[in-house]
Amino acid sequence: MLDIRTLFVAQVAVIMTAGTIMILSRQWQPGARSVGIWGAGGLCLGIGMALASLRGTAPDWLTILVANAITVMAPLTIWNGIRKFNGVRALWRETFALDAAFVAVMAYFVYVDANLPVRLALGSMLLASGCGASAYELFRRTDPALKRMSWTAGAAMSLVVVVHTSRAAMALFGPPQFSLFAPTTGNTAIYLAGIVVSSVIIFCLTMMANLQLQLELGQRSVELERIAGDRDEARQRAEQANRAKSTFLTTMSHELRTPLNAILGFSELGPAIPSDTPLPARIKEYFGLIHQSGAHLLQMINDILDLSKVEAGKMDLDRAELDIADTVKSAIRLIAPQAAARNQHLEIAVATPPPALYADERAVRQVLFNLLSNAVRFTPEGGTVRVQAASASGGGTEIVVSDTGIGIPRAEIPRLTLPFEQIDNSYARSHGGTGLGLPLVDGLVRLHGGRLTIDSDAGAGTRVTIWIPPRPEGGE
Repeated sequence: MLDIRTLFVAQVAVIMTAGTIMILSRQWQPGARSVGIWGAGGLCLGIGMALASLRGTAPDWLTILVANAITVMAPLTIWNGIRKFNGVRALWRETFALDAAFVAVMAYFVYVDANLPVRLALGSMLLASGCGASAYELFRRTDPALKRMSWTAGAAMSLVVVVHTSRAAMALFGPPQFSLFAPTTGNTAIYLAGIVVSSVIIFCLTMMANLQLQLELGQRSVELERIAGDRDEARQRAEQANRAKSTFLTTMSHELRTPLNAILGFSELGPAIPSDTPLPARIKEYFGLIHQSGAHLLQMINDILDLSKVEAGKMDLDRAELDIADTVKSAIRLIAPQAAARNQHLEIAVATPPPALYADERAVRQVLFNLLSNAVRFTPEGGTVRVQAASASGGGTEIVVSDTGIGIPRAEIPRLTLPFEQIDNSYARSHGGTGLGLPLVDGLVRLHGGRLTIDSDAGAGTRVTIWIPPRPEGGE
């Protein structure tokens, strides 16, 4: 005969250990919150059984009222956990109300009418009802992936219902109840069956939670794949639209430039046509405004078309070894009239010996002209614009265009290489611009395999550095 107390302690230990692990595993399985509720139910059963075993050595209120209240909460808690697992609202308010009513009735049969058979029958029937409700919820679970475990746990719960119903009948109609630790064959069988059934229920519930978590992860994976597919499709559509736009603008080059060149030509020719009557000053001013506006529009169209070519990858570079000093001086000569009109100082500092520059001459001139135009435009009268060129420490050539102008707030710098972006301040607005200069510079530099960096702060001037990589080994 196995030792009854050992079997009892083993059953309590199995239940409480499993309950503790299930509560802790709730942190590891965020998608299976019901596991924590089931663990709480297991702890209730273990604590209730442990308190009941103290009968005769501890007060009745602890070993009967408290022990039965906690024990009865076990199947009711598991039932609520299963409801939550099945996506049904848990009935906690009703559960606590039922447990409180049960404790009140138990207190009556302890202190008013000491009726042990009725007390045992009530406890057994409530335990049977809780297990039956849990079995019902488990049998309702029809998911193919969970059905086997759910129905196995439901069958184990049904067996517990049969045991507790039999105990209730024996308490009312059978012989007097024996002690929890009476060394009988019935007690031995009950505790052995309790260990097996508890283990089966715990295993099945845990497996259900794991399977449910795997299903949720699989669904999330499918959803993430769908989102990623939609994102890739949207990106491809955006890239196609951008390429279509760039291709359209590139192919429209001739159609846009031809009429503008005609407008510019006629605006220059108009005042020069011989006439018996001299043109009024107002008419000459109008011709000048037409020419100025047309030139501005042509420059903007040229920038748009060049930027579109860069974005579409249709701008071909004719790279060669350039004289960096001559390239910088030619750009300075183009911008000098604007700087002189504003009484600005232009400075050139080219390292000796001059660094080697392997690039497309037209592109470099355009880069320098755009950078110098911005520097002159946003530098107040009497300021300084400086161009420096030197060999980079890691190879290649660095060209720096700096000014003593209004500067750029650091938070705005990332926007500057986006087309049509302009800094929102009164000085910048008053000096116009299309916002295409820096994006075009950035595109041309990247087309060379180089990079552009901007260092500035409001009121502290601006320093733009471009790096052009060296000539590749073996390159022509």
